Amino acid sequence: MALKNSQRDHEKSQLSQSDVKKVSNISSMITREIILPEIEGEINEGKNFAPLRQIFHALILATWFKKRLRSNILAEVYADRKKSQRNR
Repeated sequence: MALKNSQRDHEKSQLSQSDVKKVSNISSMITREIILPEIEGEINEGKNFAPLRQIFHALILATWFKKRLRSNILAEVYADRKKSQRNR
């Protein structure tokens, strides 16, 4: 008897398809308008992500420098010549 009552209560508490769509739309809107801007602000300006931003900027600078070095006269003389020795 208790099992049948439980099943009936469960069937009554299920949401209709339109209710599921409404809940989904509301949660999408909340995520888009509230949660994502907060995460983006924390990543761009928060102290917790400062080391990550430093690494990112260092990578950009290193890539820029490497591209500029290839077109430099020093690169023609020294780059990829295997003239340095390793200390073993």
